[in-house]
Amino acid sequence: MLLSLPIASYCSIERLTLSHFSCAQQDHKLNGTGITTMHATITPKVFMDINKIAEQNYDWVERMGWHNKSTLEALALVASEVGEAINECRGEKPTENFKEELADIVLRVLDIAHWQGIDMEQVLLDKMKKNKQRGTRGRVK
Repeated sequence: MLLSLPIASYCSIERLTLSHFSCAQQDHKLNGTGITTMHATITPKVFMDINKIAEQNYDWVERMGWHNKSTLEALALVASEVGEAINECRGEKPTENFKEELADIVLRVLDIAHWQGIDMEQVLLDKMKKNKQRGTRGRVK
């Protein structure tokens, strides 16, 4: 499904819509009023709720019988996955397996979050908002 919207309409669409669509191409045109309008072709994204991913992963880990550990042990396993990701970056560029190691890190974190009853979607959105409000805090690029 392709949809072309003038920039005024596109910008007024709620955040929810922007998170569900990705911009495929843009073109800028000068209309008769001297205002530049931009048309963006956007396509729907297929996505899955992060909390649903956490739940599905948790259920699989439970079926495997791997939930017999403390929170500290679970965090140590996250650290071990970080170590594996580091090993995939020893060359000039990360290896093809790097992306799988990142996925392992995320899945282990989501498993802990689900186990602890944490709504990761909300926590991530809140944290991003907090980070944005903090600004650079004196950091330079």
